[in-house]
Amino acid sequence: MRTRTVDVAGSDAKLLIELRRAAQEQHADAVIVGTPITPQLAAFAPAADLAKVPVLLTLPASEALASRWIFALAPSIEQLARYALDDATARGIAQANVQLVPETAAAQTESVALSAEAARRKLAAMTIVRVERPDQAASLSGLLATTSAFHVLGAPRDIAALSRSASASPFYLSYLTDPADLGAFRDVPTAQWPGSRRVVAATTPGRPGPSAQFVQSFGERHGPPSAHAATAYDAIALLELAALTEGADDPGRLRDRLERTTFAGIATTYAFSAGGHAGSALDDLAYLRWNGSAVVAVRPAAVPVTPR
Repeated sequence: MRTRTVDVAGSDAKLLIELRRAAQEQHADAVIVGTPITPQLAAFAPAADLAKVPVLLTLPASEALASRWIFALAPSIEQLARYALDDATARGIAQANVQLVPETAAAQTESVALSAEAARRKLAAMTIVRVERPDQAASLSGLLATTSAFHVLGAPRDIAALSRSASASPFYLSYLTDPADLGAFRDVPTAQWPGSRRVVAATTPGRPGPSAQFVQSFGERHGPPSAHAATAYDAIALLELAALTEGADDPGRLRDRLERTTFAGIATTYAFSAGGHAGSALDDLAYLRWNGSAVVAVRPAAVPVTPR
């Protein structure tokens, strides 16, 4: 399989241009997108329909994003909001929650989903704090005494100093957290983020199988793998399997094959159908945390996984 990587630099306009170019000029068999697709990018689904090639998303998108050509490999934004409040409710800390929201479209989308889920459950409205400057975190220390949990949306690096001064308040980091930022939270025992329990299990020394091979190979080049990396790997493997089975010369046939595929990947097992393009198995989602020396899965057994 030949692949071509294009950096869209977070630009919605460039993403749409490159999607059109891949389909019309480069005659791509499929496209993998590793950047957030937010509701603000309203033209994305129509662009995918016009491109008429399978488009695999490796990061969360809204459940409202629908197209016969779009396949979601990560949990949805709404499902992650439900997951966070499932956890907070089970721990008795679902009230007096604060959102720390930077000025990015992805963070704003997560904020809307969290607020909507809190309202649906008739919980107290969350306090939303706009984090616009790196030095603003210090001024938020007054919230520590009155907040039961913080939801850190978007890139959390600037919040690490605040979280170190909190003795008990949990910090729910975003699924979109850049793995490079997680090191800032190594000494924050209450910081946790959603990811793949299967990726964590594959890091066990001596564990056999393709997952362990992926972890070792990735680790030798880049360090411990994240759910983001594992899902991107799975996207390529999933397309390769579909192409070997159906052939890659007809994107429509490739799409139809994906809709009939169940695939055990590194991050999770994916199962698609003609009526369901959200493929990840939610039971493989877990809250992860540093235990002092490694990343471990910590979701309490009492926490339900609310179905999509």
